[in-house]
Amino acid sequence: MSTDESRHQQLTTNVIRLPPGCTFGPKHRISPHGITLIIPSTKARTEDEEDLPVIWVDFTPGSPNDPFHFSSTRKLVIMSLVLFFAFITTWEMSSYSISGNSLRSDLRVSQVQTALGLSLYGWGFAVGPLVLAPITEEYGRYLVMIISVVCYTLLHIMLALASNIETVQAGRFLMGLTGCIGPTLTPGFIADMYSPKERALPMALFTFVLLAGPAIGATTMGFVEANESLGWRWVNWIQLIIMGAFTPLAIFGLRETRSLVIVERLAANFRYERQLQDGGRYTARSEVEKLPLGRALQRSVSRPFLFLVMEPIVTFFALWTAIVWGVYFIVIAGLPFVFSELHGWSIQITGLAYLAVAAGSGIGLLGNFVQDSIYRRRVQKDGTEAGLWGSMVAGVLFAIGCFVFGASSTPEASWFGPCAGTALVLVSSARRTFWVTLILVSHFSLANCYGAFASSAIAGMSFMRIMVGSSFAIFTDSMFNNLTVRYSLIMMGGIALILAPIPFVFFFKGPWIREHSPISKKLIEEETRRLDEILPVGNDIGGKEESVRQSAV
Repeated sequence: MSTDESRHQQLTTNVIRLPPGCTFGPKHRISPHGITLIIPSTKARTEDEEDLPVIWVDFTPGSPNDPFHFSSTRKLVIMSLVLFFAFITTWEMSSYSISGNSLRSDLRVSQVQTALGLSLYGWGFAVGPLVLAPITEEYGRYLVMIISVVCYTLLHIMLALASNIETVQAGRFLMGLTGCIGPTLTPGFIADMYSPKERALPMALFTFVLLAGPAIGATTMGFVEANESLGWRWVNWIQLIIMGAFTPLAIFGLRETRSLVIVERLAANFRYERQLQDGGRYTARSEVEKLPLGRALQRSVSRPFLFLVMEPIVTFFALWTAIVWGVYFIVIAGLPFVFSELHGWSIQITGLAYLAVAAGSGIGLLGNFVQDSIYRRRVQKDGTEAGLWGSMVAGVLFAIGCFVFGASSTPEASWFGPCAGTALVLVSSARRTFWVTLILVSHFSLANCYGAFASSAIAGMSFMRIMVGSSFAIFTDSMFNNLTVRYSLIMMGGIALILAPIPFVFFFKGPWIREHSPISKKLIEEETRRLDEILPVGNDIGGKEESVRQSAV
């Protein structure tokens, strides 16, 4: 900043009393296309551009508008609502599966056509975040969440009144497209309101509702399916009633928690009320160099596929987690087959078998705390790979669970075997494997590899995981009929056993793999160079610099 500009800023701040949280900043170039910082290489401005000092807008310390400082009651209400929506979207995976018999009988369709509805729901979950993520950044979490809740609720009417399978399939895809917002935005709500040290319990509850939702959905809706006067249509009517009661609670109980959007709205209000009378343009820092929504959508859709095709690490993680997701869909779609067809159970009792999913999820979550304790003790020695101890155990348990499920899936075997195998699969899944170990540890590793581009890498991995994994539901019944349940699950166990060494490889070779990844290596070099500029070697924080640099590598 020049001497004249400094003097102008000093005089202005002496005369003008800015609103709390606002401070003067340097000149920026304002145009209809956006806001950019003026630097020596900036081109001469055009007629529709204007160079103005900015007045930065931010929260005041302890501001009640800052989601970090929401009251405990408000945080509890918001978390309860977003967790319930995430729960109901996973509930409807198994409620659809458990009501498949009455749907096939009513619409006179095949098993494959019915199973496609389960896969389409998952495909909607895959496509939705790519499109909705930049919209959330532009308009905030509240608006996107409420629109999704309303659309998700109304789509139940479409399904309940459907007269053909095509309507059901279209409705299921649209439900996945709108319902994906629940699981997608819940971690964002948690990060918005809680500091890192406070997030363990909310994230544990989030993981539990995702994994327990299918169990509770199948258990409860199994009794509806068993009633010949109700069936699959009333499964949807009941879910419509539940969502109809939830929707007004969400509208009036939720609040915007994305701080960048809140600050941008504060800045817009100041611009409207005060315009330029205070000697500058009220601006949120997030507005500078902000991409237009169209370009943000283009990048959101294209960049994940670039990482997925060009980066072996992303491709590898995507294939790994896709198998886990696929086995999960086989379990959800296969439990009715195992217990109804092989053991002759009624649909009500078959629904109770899904409690093994909830039991495995609950036991697996207890391992969360063990892994966290191990991580804190080992992080100094093992670095970021300390987070893989749970994965190494879970990978083996996952394979064992598949073998137990498969070996005991015969009419002569006890019902306890498939339930125990299901529980083992979900123990390894809940222990940061399904959504946490295999996926969030994968996210953790990708974040180390790709830094600011981690979200694109994760989005690419998630897209492939859900698209490939949810496709398993289509051929589950045919696979069971051709290979039998026993050998189908044993085959999955063999695949899981082949994948089990993966976390061991990353534990011992993680730094080497990151260093030899093309994009990751480039980003690490840029991060190290940035740290050298910000934290010169030899100063009093040199130890911290070295620690940060090592964590980057």
